[in-house]
Parts: sequence; structure tokens; C-alpha cells
Amino acid sequence: MIKMKNFKDFIRVYLPLIVGIIVTGISLVILQAYMGMKPQVYKDVILEAVALTGVNKTGEVYSVWISIFLGIISILVYLFLKKENIKKLKNIKIQNFDFLGIGVFLIPIISILILKQEINIFYLIAGIIYFISPFFVKNKKISKEKILLLLFSVYFFCLSLKAVFDKLSKNFEIIPQDILYLLTGIIFFSILYFLERNKKLDINKTIMKLQLPVPFILLTYLTDRYLIDEIEIHRIPYPKRYILLIVLLIVILLIIGILQYKKKLKKIDKKENIFPILFPSIIILSILRQFIFPMFVHNGDFWHLGEEMLPWDQLFKQKMTLFGDFSGTSGFYGMTLGFLQNIILKGTDISYYPAYSLRIMLWCILLAVLIYLLVGEKYSLIIFTFTSLTIYNRIYLLLASLLILSIPRLIKRRVNWLQIYGLLSILSVFYYPLNGAGVVLGGLPFALIQMYLVIKERLLIKSLKQKMFWVLNIVLIYPVVIMIKYTSGLVKMMKLLSSQTVLADGINVYGYSNPPGWFMRYIIDYRLRNVAWYVSVFLAISFILLIFMYYLFLYLMQDKKLIKKLKCPEFFILSSACIAIPLNYTYMIVRMEWVEGLQFFRQSNAIIAFGFILLVFICRYGHKLFNKNIKTITIGLILVYLILIKGDVPLGNEVNYVQHTYKISNMIYVDGNQEGVPKLGKGIISEKNMKYIRTYKEMKEKLIKENERFWPIYSREMLIIFNSKTPTKIDSPVLTKSLRSTRENLSSIKEKPVFITDLTNWGSYYTYRWVIENGYVLYKYKDVDFWIRPDRYAEVFGSLEEGRKNIFNDFESQSFDRIPYSLGNSMKSLSKIFKNRNEINLSTLKFDVNQIEYLSNEKFKIIDKEKNMKDKMGPYIVLNLPNVINGSEYDFMYIEFESNDKKTGNRGIEDKKKIQLLWEDEQHTISENRSIWFNVMNGKLLIPVGMHAAWNFSNITKLKINFEGLESGTEIKIKKIEFMKLDTDRKED
Repeated sequence: MIKMKNFKDFIRVYLPLIVGIIVTGISLVILQAYMGMKPQVYKDVILEAVALTGVNKTGEVYSVWISIFLGIISILVYLFLKKENIKKLKNIKIQNFDFLGIGVFLIPIISILILKQEINIFYLIAGIIYFISPFFVKNKKISKEKILLLLFSVYFFCLSLKAVFDKLSKNFEIIPQDILYLLTGIIFFSILYFLERNKKLDINKTIMKLQLPVPFILLTYLTDRYLIDEIEIHRIPYPKRYILLIVLLIVILLIIGILQYKKKLKKIDKKENIFPILFPSIIILSILRQFIFPMFVHNGDFWHLGEEMLPWDQLFKQKMTLFGDFSGTSGFYGMTLGFLQNIILKGTDISYYPAYSLRIMLWCILLAVLIYLLVGEKYSLIIFTFTSLTIYNRIYLLLASLLILSIPRLIKRRVNWLQIYGLLSILSVFYYPLNGAGVVLGGLPFALIQMYLVIKERLLIKSLKQKMFWVLNIVLIYPVVIMIKYTSGLVKMMKLLSSQTVLADGINVYGYSNPPGWFMRYIIDYRLRNVAWYVSVFLAISFILLIFMYYLFLYLMQDKKLIKKLKCPEFFILSSACIAIPLNYTYMIVRMEWVEGLQFFRQSNAIIAFGFILLVFICRYGHKLFNKNIKTITIGLILVYLILIKGDVPLGNEVNYVQHTYKISNMIYVDGNQEGVPKLGKGIISEKNMKYIRTYKEMKEKLIKENERFWPIYSREMLIIFNSKTPTKIDSPVLTKSLRSTRENLSSIKEKPVFITDLTNWGSYYTYRWVIENGYVLYKYKDVDFWIRPDRYAEVFGSLEEGRKNIFNDFESQSFDRIPYSLGNSMKSLSKIFKNRNEINLSTLKFDVNQIEYLSNEKFKIIDKEKNMKDKMGPYIVLNLPNVINGSEYDFMYIEFESNDKKTGNRGIEDKKKIQLLWEDEQHTISENRSIWFNVMNGKLLIPVGMHAAWNFSNITKLKINFEGLESGTEIKIKKIEFMKLDTDRKED
């Protein structure tokens, strides 16, 4: 067990890191609170989650980076002061303790139970079996480790049996899922019993024999039966190419397993020690950890599915030019999916998930091979058994590239390493630019060292005689041509969108995210619990960078010549991670998407990917930094860290993936050919989403002529379903929020789209203004809003004047939450982007009030509700404007209140304090649908009134301001009212 001395040694080794974490945490507490009190500064009308929630995202980002920097400095200073003490600990002679018992079971299980008050039951059972097995198994040849490997092998043997029987029996399930655990237990204890009774039996051979059929688990990728609502059964067969690929993979893995089994048998005969895990088992385990059901099912996410399928569709099928007619804003990682979807499958829209599943599988195979090569079978088994990557695969090429470049045998072949580094850099940048920069810049220091050594050791001349040198040069030709041809377009695109990133993509933690139920539930004070949560989230993110930096400092302080340290794989892993992580975080810290547990969607992907690299480093090179006991404790704690970030231990979930029949609820079977939409294909979809597609089809047939285009702003998958080209090079204006990016995108329009759907006013205000100013007419058809080009509307539906009435009647009330507050507190920085400013003289205003006491011309008091119980309309003020306000000339309204309302600091309470703004024009009375809701906050409010389409066609005579959630007795003073127009023709900053 862990003795106190071991614990003290561990603390001494990691004390510099602990100090760094503490400094980072204290800095976060101070800076987050300070930055949280300051409003976000806006210089353009860029509206998304940051504006809606009224948070200071820029301040949060700065506070995180400053805190991390202070943490790194404190680590370096403390390490420099205590380096001699730490060096001594490495050479202390110790008695090694149980790696599996302590590092894999005891530390993770106890830590997770303390932190989350829950644990994966299968993880716990495995730990219990490991610790109690010596009391029941008397055969000394059967170690605790081998008993666990036997359990693992029996479990996967049962899974492979089920996969085989599922395919042999099409109509019924021979081995139901709910008896697999029982079957595993029966076979496991039976084998254990016979091994105990017959000591001639070799447990190693038994374990390996059970693993030989494991590749048959991949047969579950061929499940093609769907049971809908326990009634309908449909069979949707896979294409022959897909089936051939799966069968080929199974055959290859079977052959590898048999060959490896024979090789290990020879070692057993020679009385050599072996680890009885076959390589195909590692591959299958890796695949199951990131398993996606290859079902022909549409999930209704027309936005994200469109994002991944559009690059291949637009570039190859629609013959558009890269960075000319079409620009992928998220890189071209979707091309891998497009290749599989169109080459291996039949290219139908609904084959997305089979293609996605296949892509994940191929990535998993590559990553399993690399990790197996780097750390061997034992550590690979531990890594893939107790942790898993996320299915968000944009990070995979970065992970694979760093693992490939860290292979020691490749590093020794310096010229070939440089060639592969160049190839991976080009591929990574175009695959996903942000992570590609991590590969390029992360590997650059080591690449410079390799170049220096190539010159010093005169290796280039020797390489000219090697075949591999010329093969890699030939492979590099096409990527280099691509780089030369398209790099300028990629750089221009990244530069175009990067300036809006914080405001366009930002999602806050501080002041917005709430801690999950399990987190420190013993803290009663919600403010203290929230602060603890914010700090914990950012410390979890910071930790992976701090520990890599600590290991790098520790490694460089070793007593070796500098060049010997710099040319080793250890330096490459540490230096590349220390550069790639901050580059990755430049965006990841901005967009803190909340999922569950400690998961922030994008951050968890990056953390887990770099966590895998960290595990690889510790498993292979940890002994070079500290002794084996500290290495064991470190592995255990890293497992805890990754499990907390991922949210759970994946052990035991494998049963759910081996399906005889997919059971679907609340969905319908469709055939695209019968629906008149052949690109859709055959599959399962919800009735609501199919209705949406049918509605789209009807309007497209009514409005679109040959070679004309439409513009689905959110439902961009419609471009694929209806075989159409995007009207702009950036397919959705949701991605272009600033004036500069919107202007660039709109300039690429060759012919105005016939109709637009999913028009979002605040999501991309400049594009929304373009739609309004170009006279598009709102037409609501089967609950879908179509904005139709005026000439086509007149041609198909008749009078434009009648059509304009739809805007007044059908455009719904808008809720802007904290957008007016966000913009209103940046009036100084925003003032230069407005024109036609018209300040109202408050002394000339005439007021009508309800449930409000009129104190002076500009000051009011909300009356006690008990004095006016009969009036259910609530408190409001009606402002009779001295002059008519033409909505087309003024699309923003600034109003400033002053009140004695007490701010609680509780977001939930403050969000209930709202204002509803309504208006009356020369032709229309006040109506609920022509209104805007927003939060009161500190009373400085810049309201984008033009975001309600009806405002732009109104001549406003009266304003009505309803107050909701303010307590009786609250005094309100109107300090300023000003109308203004956003200058969309201004010069860009």
C-alpha cells in the first residue's frame, strides 16, 4: 500500500506544480471577480451568446491567460530554488508497490468516489476482484493480473459470440444483451475453476485463445434491421463496398491475431514471460471506446451535418472552386467524411452516420496502432480500458501527428522525420487550421534541432541513396502544390473571421455557468459554490498545460549535455505539447460550451487528447523523471483527471454497442426516391423534420427555376438534399457577423438568392439589414418563414403591398435578453459606427402611465400592487413622441434609466426584471407581436429595434414601455432617449 514516505516523496516532487496550481487558482479568484464587474467592450454590432448573456468574455479570457502565466512563472521559480532536493528523490532506493492495485484501481476509485460520490460499477467490480482473488485462487501460477486479463478476454469473447449469432439469425436474438454480463460471469468462473483443478492448463494460452474471435465484434457494423415503435421492421442494407471494407478489416485482424498468438506460443514454450494480450484486442477496444452506431438515421441537426457534408458536395459535386466560390470556415476535416460517404457509401444525405462511424473507426485504428507502438500492449490496454477520446474528431489529426512524430525510430531517421513533419503540417493546417497551427509551431523547435543535426552529421547526402527519401518526396509533391495554390486563400479566410471570434463565438463560464449537482454539494452559499466551480473549471483546463510545462522544466534541468536532451523524443513530446496547447486554447477558452460533469465540450476534446499524450509520455518516459512509485501515483491521478473531464469510465458500455436490431422511437421510415428527393436516400427520420423537408421541396418547386439558388441560413444541409450551390462563398451568414466579414461574403453573391430561410436578426445583423433593404418579403408557409425576393414574390403571389402586411402580422415578438445592456454600456466605442442621431427632448414628451406614480416629467414610481389589484396589465409608461420616427431611418434606440432598484447579484433574479418595448405607428395600433423584450440591468440600454422587421416599415408615433419583475416602490428616472441608424456603408476599421 501507499506508505506515508511514498506520499511525502510524491508531494516533494510535485510541490512546484502544486505551488503553480495554487497561484493560478488565487489569480483566477481575484481576476475573474475584477473582470466580471466590468462590461464587455463592443466596437461593432457582433451579437451572439456574449451579448445575449451580458458577460465580459474578453475579461474572462485575459484573466485565464494571466493566471496561467503567473502559475508557470511560479513553477519555474520554485523548481529553480528546490531542484537539488527533487533530483535526490529520483535516486532513492525504494520497494515498488503494486502498479495495478494502486495506480489503476485504488487511487482512481477512491478519488472519484470522494469528488463525485459515484463510480462505474464495473470498474469497482474489477477492482474488488483484483484485490480479493488471492484469497480464493490458490494456484500460484495464476496472478491477480492474469485473473483480470481472463475476465477481460471472456467478456470480449462473449461480445464476439453475440455479434456472430446476431448475423446468423436475422429474425430473432439468440444472445440477448441483458444476459451478456451473466454469461461472462458463468464462463469466467468456470474457466477459473478448471484452471484451479487442472494445474497443467496454461492461463496465458486460455486468455489468448479467447481473444482470437474478438475481431468478429466488428460484425455489429453490419446491423441493418430497424424496429420502429415496436411495430414496424425495416431493413436498410449497406452498400457492397462498405460491407467489403468491414469484412476486410475483420480478416486482417484475425490474421494478425493468429500470427501473434503463434509467436507468443513459441515464447511460452521457451519459458519466456509474455503479456497475453493480442494486438487486435487493443484495436477493437479502441474502436468501442469511440463507437458511433452506423445507422441510416437523421438526427435533425441540419446545421452541423451540413457543415461536414458541404465541402465535398460543393467542391466535387457542384464543381465550385476552393476559396473562390466556396470557403470552408472550419477547415476541410469534413472531406474525410465526404470521401467515405460518397465513395464507400452511396452518397445519400441520410448515410451521414454510417460514414461518420466509419471515419471514427479508422481514426481509432490509427491511434491504437500509434499508442501500441509507443507504450506497448500493457499500457495500451490500460489507456483504452479506462479512458476514451471524444467523438469530436477535429482534434484527431493533431493527436495522431504528434504521436507519429514522437516515434523514436522515426526521430533517429532525421531527414525522413523532417519530410513527414512537412507532410503532416500541410495536412493538419487544411484539415482544421487551428489544430494545424499546433502541429506546425509545436513541432518547429524540434524541426530546427533536426535540421541542425542533419547538417552537422551530413545526413542529407546519405539520404539521397535511400528509397524512402524519394518515396516521401513524391508523396509530398501534391500537398506542396495544394499549399502553394490555396494557402493565401486559407490565410485570408482565417484573418477575415478571427477578428470577430471573442464576440461571435464566445461562451462564458464566470457569471453564467452553474455547477452540476454533484459538485461540492456540501457548500450551502451559492456564491461561494459558483466561485469554486469557476475556478475548478479553469484549473482543470490550466492543469494540462501547467503539468507539461513542469515536466519540460524538470527534463531540461537534468544533468546531461543540452544537445543530448534536445534531440530526444522526450523533448519533442514536451515542447510540442507546451506550444500546441496554448494555440489550441486561443479558441477553446473562448467558446466554453457546457455539456455535463466537468465537461466543456470543446475543452474536453483538447484536454483528453493532450491527456492521452501525457499518459504516453509518463508510461514510456516517466521513469526518467522520477522513481517508479511516483510514476504509478502519477498515472493513477492522470486517470482520475481524464475520467472527470470525460464524465465517466467507459468500462461496461461495450454491451450496448453490439446490436441485433436498432430500436427507434417516434420516427418514420422514408425513401427519398418516393418523396421526390433522391439525394435524401433511404432511412429513418422524425416526422417533424420530414415535414420540414417536404415544405422546403414544395416552396422550391414553386419558386426556384433552373440554376437559381436559395439560401438556408441554419438548415444548410438543404443545399445537399436539394442538390444546390451555396449563393455565397461562406455558406451561412451566421458565420459572418462583423461588417468586414459580411461585406466580403455578400460581395461574392452573383445573383440574389430567390428565397432565404432561418433568417436570424441578431445572429448576423448586417446580413439581416441586407435582406430588409433589398425588399425581401416574409411568407409563412406551414410554420416555416420564407423570405422571398420581391420580383419572384410578385411573379408567384401577386401584390407586394399585400405581402408586406405579413411582416406586421406574422413577424413574432423578439426577446433580446441582455443585448441592449451589452451594447448600451459600450456607447463610447460604438458611437462612430452610427449616423442620423436624433436625441429626444424629454421635456417635450407627454406620458400616459399605469400602476405608476408620476413624480416629475422624467421620474416615475411603481405603485404598490395592492393599491391597484383590479388592473392586471401591470406597470407601464406610454411615450407620445413629439415627432414621427421613421423606422427605416433609425434602427437603434438608446434609452438610459436610473433607478433605486437593488441589484442582488443573483443572475436568476436579475433576469426576471424585464422591459417590453411596444410601438404604435400611423397605420397600426400597439400589438403584442410587434414588441421587444429585454433585461433592465443597469439601465444603459442600446436597443436594436430594427431587428424587429415591422419597425423598419413603421412610422412610429408612440412608445409603450412595460415593466416586469420590478418591486413596488421602485423609482425610475428616464435620463436619455436617442434614435440612431447603424452606418453599414462606413469604412472598415
